Amino acid sequence: MDNLISFIPEQLLILVAALYVIGAGCKKYKQLDNKYITVVLLALGIGFSIWMLGLNPIAVLQGVICWGISIGINQTYKQLKDGDK
Repeated sequence: MDNLISFIPEQLLILVAALYVIGAGCKKYKQLDNKYITVVLLALGIGFSIWMLGLNPIAVLQGVICWGISIGINQTYKQLKDGDK
């Protein structure tokens, strides 16, 4: 995980946390089907990354990496929490 975080500029680390929080909020929003949450977070991750870094391929890649880390943190938490049962 440390190796993956080293690819993210410091100004985008907040994006990882923001995507995690937005994902948790989307989970509580009943009118949004759970299968679309990852797509919504991917679009937001890329969009905010482009907004912060400008329109270029690196910004798109950074948005995808931020999205992947936030999804990975969520899934790791869920697996560790459910693993105790």
